[in-house]
Amino acid sequence: MRKNKIINNKVNKNAHTQANTKRNAGITLIALVITIIIIIILASITINFAFGDNGLINMAEEARDLAANSTDYESNARANLVSYMNEFIADLNGGSSGGGTEEPEEDITPPVVAIQEGAITSNSIEINVSANDPESGLASENPYVYYLNGEEKGRNNTGSYKFEGLTAETQYTIKVEVYNGVGIKGEDSITVSTTSKTVENSKGEKFDNTTQIEDESGDTVWIPGGFEIAEDSANDADDGVVIQDSNGNQFVWIPVKDESKFQRYEGYQNGSLASILSDCSEPFANGYSTEKTEYDAMVSSVKTYDGFYVGRYEAGTTNANRSSSSGISDAVVVKKDAYVYNYVGWSDSDSMNDETGGAVEISKKFASANGYTTVTSTLIYGIQWDAVMNFIDPAYSTESCSETSFVRDSSGKGWYNQSAPTKTGYYAVKNIYDLGGNVYEWTMEANGTNVRVDRGGGYNRSGSRSPASSRYSSRPSTASDNIGFRLALYL
Repeated sequence: MRKNKIINNKVNKNAHTQANTKRNAGITLIALVITIIIIIILASITINFAFGDNGLINMAEEARDLAANSTDYESNARANLVSYMNEFIADLNGGSSGGGTEEPEEDITPPVVAIQEGAITSNSIEINVSANDPESGLASENPYVYYLNGEEKGRNNTGSYKFEGLTAETQYTIKVEVYNGVGIKGEDSITVSTTSKTVENSKGEKFDNTTQIEDESGDTVWIPGGFEIAEDSANDADDGVVIQDSNGNQFVWIPVKDESKFQRYEGYQNGSLASILSDCSEPFANGYSTEKTEYDAMVSSVKTYDGFYVGRYEAGTTNANRSSSSGISDAVVVKKDAYVYNYVGWSDSDSMNDETGGAVEISKKFASANGYTTVTSTLIYGIQWDAVMNFIDPAYSTESCSETSFVRDSSGKGWYNQSAPTKTGYYAVKNIYDLGGNVYEWTMEANGTNVRVDRGGGYNRSGSRSPASSRYSSRPSTASDNIGFRLALYL
């Protein structure tokens, strides 16, 4: 019995032990689950703490950046302090601090500019500009800018400039800006007046309008619009002021200062006064329909402007050496070294009232053929020829020229005693060529009722027999190798 009791106790004890073992196993599983949950929570917290917006890693990166910025700030502060000390030391020493290499300072200084006047004429002003910028130098492209009365006129690299097309005796303000290599501008200004318009300072200038100017003696010369004063012109009207058109045709101003002397005079032949003038007339009473009207217009102009222009050379042509009468088809020039325009009649007709087809018609059409709008061209009149003689020798108007006067004896002063005419421009007196010799020259004067007058003598005569002032007469249609013509212009 006791043995059964013991056995029962063991059985009960084993059962209790198994029950406890099962209970303990359940508790351990729950604890494990709880532990895992806690670990997951802690891991999540740890990850968020490390990698979140405000996590340790971001905070570490921010700390790193702050440290770097602090270093830069300290470096900049240190550099500023060193710079300040260097400047302070430099001021004390009156120069460089010698404290190492410094960056060059920015150029804020403008170039130094000075304007010097050059040649000044009645219509132009030249200037020369000196400019210096030791820091940056001048700009490489067009550093000079030029202004006239506030208006920009041009730019260049040279520092020299000419203002043209100005008005005589007028004050102008000139300003020049100069830029350096970094675009900083320096400038200078001057005030300059153009000179009065004179023959000398107007050479080579084309006059747009008819203009009154002075020669070097203060006498008046009228320059017609569209013409310019030739470079080889005299500066004084008494020596022969020369103008030329755009084609190079040249004319000489004949001053007529005393209207009472603008008349026809007896010329010379064979060393003495001739006695032909009483048989001559101008304008011819029975001439062509507009002859008197044209003459009166010429005289009125000469008296208004106190002068007129005569061809510097006999009429010539560049086409060929004329060997026969060929109408008026050849081009006409008033130039040196041209073939003389001979073999031409006063007209194509022997009628005294027909001006067509010869020297008269050619001369009248010359202005339009060359585009003149400010002057009228004509065959030279007898009264104009005598004005030229009086211009060369004022004693001509008193009929008292000396024996050696060109207008009385042109020996050795023209193309005489020759076998044929020569080209234009052989011999000049007061800038007018070949008034004596080479070919006789038709004029508008008439001798009696059947012939027209030619002046100046031919190549086959002598200078004493046929000087520049001599008169001869021919039928209007006469065309030979020793007769040509000369043009005149009036304003």
